[in-house]
Amino acid sequence: MTGLSIVLVFALIAILAPVISPFPRGFEAPDSDRFTVSAYPHDLPANLSYGPPVMGPTTPLSSDRQGGVWLINYAREGFIFMDFLRHKSGANESVFALGNRSLQFDITQDFAFSPPPAAPLTSLYYIVPAENSSRSSGERRDNGALAFFAQRDFFVIDPYAKSLIYFARLSFDPVWTGEDPASSGDLLVRPVEYCPSAFPGLPCRDVGPYRYFYASDLIHTVVFEITYTHSTDPIVPCTGTGSCDPTGPTGRIVLWSNESLSAPPFVYYNQDRVTVIDDYRSGAGQAILLPLANGTLEVHNVTGPARAWVPLSLNGLPATVAGPIGFTRSTFPTWLYVPLRSADATGVGILEMTNLRFLHTFSLPNPGLQPVGVPTSYRGQAVYLGLYDPTAGPSGTTHMIRINETAVETPQFRADFAGRVRWYFEVEERSKVFISPESGGIEMQSTTFRGGASVPPEKFPIQPPPTTTLVRYAGALGGTLYGSALIPEELYGVWTDSAVGETVVFQLLGTVQTPLPPGTYPSGNRYLLGTDFRGGDILTQLFYGAQIAFIVGGLAAIVAVGIGTLVGLIAGYYGKIVDTLLMRTTDIFLVLPFLPIVLILASILRPSIWVIIFVIGIVGWPGIARVIRAQVLTLKERPFVDAAKVSGASDLRLIFYQVAPNVLPFSFLYMSLTVAAAIITEAALSFLGLGDITVISWGGMLSQVLTFGGALTAWWWLLPPGLAITLLSLGFYLLGRGFDEIINPRLRRR
Repeated sequence: MTGLSIVLVFALIAILAPVISPFPRGFEAPDSDRFTVSAYPHDLPANLSYGPPVMGPTTPLSSDRQGGVWLINYAREGFIFMDFLRHKSGANESVFALGNRSLQFDITQDFAFSPPPAAPLTSLYYIVPAENSSRSSGERRDNGALAFFAQRDFFVIDPYAKSLIYFARLSFDPVWTGEDPASSGDLLVRPVEYCPSAFPGLPCRDVGPYRYFYASDLIHTVVFEITYTHSTDPIVPCTGTGSCDPTGPTGRIVLWSNESLSAPPFVYYNQDRVTVIDDYRSGAGQAILLPLANGTLEVHNVTGPARAWVPLSLNGLPATVAGPIGFTRSTFPTWLYVPLRSADATGVGILEMTNLRFLHTFSLPNPGLQPVGVPTSYRGQAVYLGLYDPTAGPSGTTHMIRINETAVETPQFRADFAGRVRWYFEVEERSKVFISPESGGIEMQSTTFRGGASVPPEKFPIQPPPTTTLVRYAGALGGTLYGSALIPEELYGVWTDSAVGETVVFQLLGTVQTPLPPGTYPSGNRYLLGTDFRGGDILTQLFYGAQIAFIVGGLAAIVAVGIGTLVGLIAGYYGKIVDTLLMRTTDIFLVLPFLPIVLILASILRPSIWVIIFVIGIVGWPGIARVIRAQVLTLKERPFVDAAKVSGASDLRLIFYQVAPNVLPFSFLYMSLTVAAAIITEAALSFLGLGDITVISWGGMLSQVLTFGGALTAWWWLLPPGLAITLLSLGFYLLGRGFDEIINPRLRRR
């Protein structure tokens, strides 16, 4: 009874696993439970009107992690605060302390050049350092330039030398200002200075790298071109030999327009997609885009001349640009994302820059939707955009949407947030989109999905104060914002709280805490048996592992006992040559090595539970066949068999109707014992890494605890699957002993 009770309990667990499991199959604990996120606060003067933080990487796209990132906070009152940030793996030291460099400016007093800047300081931008024609990128700390608009004045300065690079005065009050994404480090391209010559071997003249800024008040638009390399780039006079750079950093106006716009202009300059014509200012990788109010996208070369006029439409109706134009961070494909609005819809179009045509459009049938943020994509495979509906709910609703490269929405991603989302940014290395909703805090939306179910957003482990409205991506503090070899642990975000005068740099991933011991965690989840290294709930895995144990044990036992019983019946009944052939075959299978067979099949086929079931079945039947044969040899001489022969019964009828029913008790006995052996065998194979990684098994759990080094520390991960294997195997063994007592009178008498 004890064995039967144990087996029935585990059978109920296996059957009811989807119902009684505390979490779904494949569950992983949220980030708030799995990671401890470090945040590094830094005081700023209070009672100032701060703009969004600006990040200044000093070694963009460099993989040596020897640079840093300037965190630049600026206030409308005319103050600039620059703090150098560094990251060191494994260090528990503030990123501000590791950087150990701060600068502070009052633009109305601290610069000696003329004309002096005057408040208000309305916007500020950082210009990343470039590589000059001699392959030098300058200093790894005091490097890069600042560009800012103060009143109607535009300044480009070297903040370390406090010197003026360029100045221009506007004739209007700018409403929109901006910088091309390559100059700010938001494009996966490193600005480079070229040195073209008329013929190979002749002296050359340095040109570029070019940086672009715009200012517009919806009616007037000005685009500036700044030539800047890095803070220590030397001025080299032209002597007739070698390369020369006689001017150093300069600036000029390349476009002045008096056309009415419906959205901010956009300047795109991708050095990997330009041609040598006009000193590397031609080709598909460069353009100034003016979204005209008449439903046309006017495209200019970055040198100023008009290039094309692209008519805008959405769902067959005339459209206008409805928000800031986004871009692909990689240098290919050269796609821009243009928010569009027509009379009956709002959406986004994917603009291909080579031929200046829209490849695909996505739309929602609501012309009242308002684009939020800048739609961007890492490599053109997916783009994220926010659409704010002011009529949905008391404060409106922002719909966060993801579309693929053909402008088809991914429904699993969509999430709605009350109010107007303040900002959002994708972090590819984290497979997350970080969202700052109007209600405050930071939410995370996963960009990876399992099946067709929607993935709800989750809270970021740390939350800024309710008064915080300025949340931005800070990049990798080794000197770059984006790159191809970044790891999640080195990525940071930043928020600035104007109300209390504080800026906080925080990890986007944090320090791993898993495996988690049993307990209740910040998300509110309670893990009765703790979690594994991935954050999977142990109790849930234990329940679902019971299903695999019964599938493998039951099917393997059926295969082995079925083959063994059939072979034993035929060999014992017919005898002679049939018996000899079958028993010699049985002897061959008896000596087959189990582990090499599994290794060979695993290398030929994909490791799976079906391979394990097959191998256990084909190597487990010989012993059963010999026992059944011995029983048949005695049974076929019994009188009831002779009586059946006399009555005219065929051999098949004698085997399956007269002999087989009398050996079935032995078959059931060996089946119960084979189930226990199969469960232990599957666990052993999974422990050795030969199991099916796509299913949850107890052996796989033990393999993982050993692989991740938790065997000596994570008892809650090690003991449950081990005890489950032991108890279920014991249950089937005791059940087999019970069968043995039933069919063996001698054991009953004992």
